[in-house]
Amino acid sequence: MPVDFTATSAPKPKTAPKPKAAPPPSPDLARRAAAVGNLFEFAQMGSVFKGWYADAAAYALHGPAVGNGAAQLAETNTWVAKGLDMLDLLGPAFGLAEVFLPLGLQLAVNHGRLPAEPLLKLGVVPPEMLEAQAKANIAEQQIEAIKVQRAAEAKLAALKAEAESMPEFQEALMNSVKVVRA
Repeated sequence: MPVDFTATSAPKPKTAPKPKAAPPPSPDLARRAAAVGNLFEFAQMGSVFKGWYADAAAYALHGPAVGNGAAQLAETNTWVAKGLDMLDLLGPAFGLAEVFLPLGLQLAVNHGRLPAEPLLKLGVVPPEMLEAQAKANIAEQQIEAIKVQRAAEAKLAALKAEAESMPEFQEALMNSVKVVRA
């Protein structure tokens, strides 16, 4: 006997459970990624200083991804989170070192303690260039001062000439000057 399937309803398809929404990233995510980024920036400076340009480029290329990955791991791993939080506390120190390191290196180059060439990418320049710039700035300031002085002297001379042509000035001048005879 044939089976009639038209009279029965088809079973309802099972629906897949709705995937749970991923929790929103914590506000610490970006801060922790930046902390790792600061470390890589500092490593980049060190690599440039040593002349390891490929390493410096590798830090720049891969550092952000490592920072993001470490920050993501810190979302679920408290030990990593604590480590990155400690690294974040050092961030201002790294920032300060990044600012002062080029100055210290420049002073070392200026006094012949280090060569300038390997440090050019860090903003260090040959001392001869700085000396020439400083001398040019001083000369420019001296010339400007002379121009200001000349303009003031010319203005004073014009005012004196104008005042001497005024009878009121002559009279006031005579009244203000007392002749003392011995």
